Amino acid sequence: SRAGERWLIDGLLVNGSARTVGRLAAGLRYTQTGYLYHYAFVMVIGVLLLISLFVVRTLFI
Repeated sequence: SRAGERWLIDGLLVNGSARTVGRLAAGLRYTQTGYLYHYAFVMVIGVLLLISLFVVRTLFI
């Protein structure tokens, strides 16, 4: 029916995905400082997490 299509396709899929991306972008906007050392720090933390994950997986498998 038209009401179902309007709710599912227009409301949930099209507008819902646009709303989700908008909310995600609004939340991520506050994490962008523009300072290189902030980004470098996050990258170092990420690399350390990946290395620790690799070490834990190799020790316990």
